[in-house]
Amino acid sequence: MKKTIFLASAVMTMIIAGCTSETYELEKSALQRSSNQVTLTVAAVTKSPDLVGDPETRIAYGSEDATWEEGDKIFLIKSDGTTITLTLSDGVGTSTGSFTSTDAVTAGSYTPYAVSATSLSKGYVSVSDGAISLDLSTAGGGTLADALEHDILKGDALELTDDQAEAEITGLTTHILSYLRFRFTSESKAIASIGMNSAGGVYKTVTIASDGTVSGSDASTDVVSVTASDDDADTYAGYFAVFGSTNTSLLAHAEDADGGKYSRLVSTKEATYTAGTVYGKTFTLSEAMVTADASGTLSDQTWKNLGLSVKWAKLNLGATGEYDYTYNDYDTAVPSGWRKPTKAEVAELFYASSRTWITGSVKAVRFDCNGNTLNIGAGGIYYEWFNNAYSYGDRINNEGVLVQFWVSDNEYDACSISSEGTVLGFGNHPYKYNSRNDSYNFYRAAIRLVCDY
Repeated sequence: MKKTIFLASAVMTMIIAGCTSETYELEKSALQRSSNQVTLTVAAVTKSPDLVGDPETRIAYGSEDATWEEGDKIFLIKSDGTTITLTLSDGVGTSTGSFTSTDAVTAGSYTPYAVSATSLSKGYVSVSDGAISLDLSTAGGGTLADALEHDILKGDALELTDDQAEAEITGLTTHILSYLRFRFTSESKAIASIGMNSAGGVYKTVTIASDGTVSGSDASTDVVSVTASDDDADTYAGYFAVFGSTNTSLLAHAEDADGGKYSRLVSTKEATYTAGTVYGKTFTLSEAMVTADASGTLSDQTWKNLGLSVKWAKLNLGATGEYDYTYNDYDTAVPSGWRKPTKAEVAELFYASSRTWITGSVKAVRFDCNGNTLNIGAGGIYYEWFNNAYSYGDRINNEGVLVQFWVSDNEYDACSISSEGTVLGFGNHPYKYNSRNDSYNFYRAAIRLVCDY
């Protein structure tokens, strides 16, 4: 396991969110002004046990002795923006190393950071005067140790004078990044890669300024992928570095050796990820999922397999064409084996797919996901029952601007996809009685069904 994970100050105990306290030890470090060397000692660390549960769960990893490796570096950032780079010169394979700089270490105040050589060789870290930048789009490797080598540890400022012979590095805190671990268990498919993306964007770049300020930039919804690691029998995992937080609708997907993709919704809520913590979620791909055809029939209804957690009906209930809207009451009976989707399943379809707004004689949203396509026509309307007759009220979205269909979470809940397929929302549309004129107002939307594998 990489050593940069375990650096800390003289004796420091850290307690994280209900987990076992961890003690880090750092022997006195010397900065020899004549040779520009610093010596650090890294102690073994035991992390907390595994916890299982929701996506924001701490994931355990074991205790190992951390050792320095060829090419490891220490960065000192001076208050005036000067960056000094020190490279490991002695102590490869041990827990104590000497770091030497080819640049003169002049008097002043410095903030120390430690990073690994492997991350540098992958272009993960770049250094310029006054700043260290991390490219988070270069994801971690296939093991936890590989992922954690992409890390930076920050120490308290060093105040150096012209006649100072040595200095003690103190207050070295936990890494500034956190990690997401997604695991896919498959009965028969070997997983080649694992990816993630967020509809709200994840920071692709993190910058540490000369004053130690950490900031994220270049938020992107691009998919970041890593090579999968078989970290258990038929279980494949990928690790991703994240900074701070990510907005709604975080997705993970696995891709098998044949190019098949299996997308899963991780969370629809904004989440903040604590630095130094690994969070994870496991998804099971059943034999039925990985062997399902691209399309098929159930109870005379055609389904399409988009590689999601459920199969989606090709048509709205009662429709004869892919763009036909058809209106249904919430409680309309559905064929055997089918059901209305949940909000999470709709969100999975929405965020896992690329979406195209179809215009012309019909309006619809086309969802493209994992090589298959699903079209859902636009529509939605509400009626008024008055004097024993139906009459149209104001049309939801003027009919043909918004895609709307019922979901199953609560009675009369409906999904609404608006702004030409770019915005997803949910609302409750109950029957409403108007006592003033003895009338009932109620909505009618489409029913787009799903079936389980």
